Amino acid sequence: MPEKKILIRADGNTQIGLGHIYRCIAIAEMLEENFTLEFLLSKLSNFTGVIPSRFSIKHIPEEIEIAAEHLWLQKNYDTGSALMIADGYLFNSEYQKKIKSIGVKLVYIDDLAREYMYADAVLNHAPSAKNLVYKKEDYSALYLGTEYALLRKGFLAKAKKVHNKFTPIKNVLITLGGSDENNITLKILEALLQIPQIEKIAIVIGAAYPHKEKIPPFIESSEKNIKLYSNLGENEMLNLMGNCDAAFAPCSTTCLELIALNKPVFVGYSADNQLGIYESLKTNEYIFDLENLNEITVKKIKQVTVENLNNETAINKMLNLQKQLIDGRSGERIVKLIKELAA
Repeated sequence: MPEKKILIRADGNTQIGLGHIYRCIAIAEMLEENFTLEFLLSKLSNFTGVIPSRFSIKHIPEEIEIAAEHLWLQKNYDTGSALMIADGYLFNSEYQKKIKSIGVKLVYIDDLAREYMYADAVLNHAPSAKNLVYKKEDYSALYLGTEYALLRKGFLAKAKKVHNKFTPIKNVLITLGGSDENNITLKILEALLQIPQIEKIAIVIGAAYPHKEKIPPFIESSEKNIKLYSNLGENEMLNLMGNCDAAFAPCSTTCLELIALNKPVFVGYSADNQLGIYESLKTNEYIFDLENLNEITVKKIKQVTVENLNNETAINKMLNLQKQLIDGRSGERIVKLIKELAA
């Protein structure tokens, strides 16, 4: 039998964000030693330079609507020897059913547990995912929780080794994901500029960030050590995250990466799909809570930050709890399940 080709189907732009793409890059890194991989992007994707150049990328023709993607796939691939990994909210029950109808094995990366699942396997790496009730076909296998965390290889390797302890927070990272359409980054920066103890601030913006011109004036007028970074690779992000005393992030894969590195994190939610992860992380005290990031004020960010900068008890408790959440072995588990499905 021919080797199964892995098709990775996702999209990203300013409105969607790039979270689906980043998760798919993580799973591609896990699988690249064992499979031939190809990213499939539609006309919805309008970013460049995010997917590492070593991965093959194919753009679905603009005239192909999502309802007809299965027919296009059937014409362009040996669907009987293909496995698709899909990450995105457009890949609903009807889409899954059509993909299965052409003989493609399907893995669906889910956040919401709202769709009826026709996929062969469903991955949801939210800490609370095991509490969700899925409607699905009998053959649809569920792989739930942070045992299947979709993190890049470097972060998983660090998670196996690192165990941090309290240090006063002076060096801070702001990383709000690939788009940050509502410019939460700037609100956090304004708050941190008002806190004397914060000496160094690293700001990471993504390929789809639409407010790039608003950040430099704040950097130029401040006496603090502030650096702005864009479109960083894995090793660069590992270094920035690893060297900070604490970070500000949305309740997304970025937050799980910081938890894997055992860092104090100030976290809120900026989209409905983040609520499941957010509620679990807040309830179990893995994060300092910023609540709704789209509504939070500069004053509130400053208040929560100042309350916890030197809170040795709370920070050590958080760091100890985090070590129980991500063990760094999710890549091994995911490779195993894909191999079994592709057999």
